[in-house]
Amino acid sequence: MKAVLFDYDGTLADTMGDNLRAWQMVFRDFGFEVNASEYFLIEGISTREVAKIFFRKFGIYEDEDGIEKAITEKDVHYKRICNFRLYPGVLEVVALLESSGILMGIVTGGQYKRIQESSPPG
Repeated sequence: MKAVLFDYDGTLADTMGDNLRAWQMVFRDFGFEVNASEYFLIEGISTREVAKIFFRKFGIYEDEDGIEKAITEKDVHYKRICNFRLYPGVLEVVALLESSGILMGIVTGGQYKRIQESSPPG
């Protein structure tokens, strides 16, 4: 093994509940409810695609300005409610891989800027 790729949301960091709540706040403003089971079926895809899927589901017109607004609002809500926490054992696994000389990377459907801002330093 030469390298390991980790997904960020739901694998390294316990963020799925925070993401769900942020999307629920966005779509509640549109007058719609998003439940956990329908969100978790599509969790892991880009925020843009999540917005498009729910816009279609609720019959909301999909213009780029509306999608950008939903993405921005979701990010604002997420930052306000985020309770960042790594899953237990993550740091130990990363340390073990690092000491073994195995390269690591993070892949995510989330926005790079949000990942940087919500992650602990280091």
